[in-house]
Amino acid sequence: MKRQFVTETHVAVYCDVCGICYGQDDFNGRAPGVVVSIDAQGIAVVFDSIARAVDHINAHPEQGWFYDGDRVLCDGCQRIERHDRDLTDLHTKD
Repeated sequence: MKRQFVTETHVAVYCDVCGICYGQDDFNGRAPGVVVSIDAQGIAVVFDSIARAVDHINAHPEQGWFYDGDRVLCDGCQRIERHDRDLTDLHTKD
């Protein structure tokens, strides 16, 4: 049993574009290493390691988040980036 003040380390995931924190209120207890944390800004899912965070995001594409090995994108920023890329492709075609 933990008592008093305990310093713990966890991993939270933030979108590289808009900075929103990955959060869902229904993951608590569904996967090892995944915990729901409630802070002043709301609910965030935190992980016990970066590897678990990457595995979780890649295993749950239905949440809309994407990690390409370099950047993490939320569902909204991913849609905007895809739309902008499609528009750029249309304008650069010969």
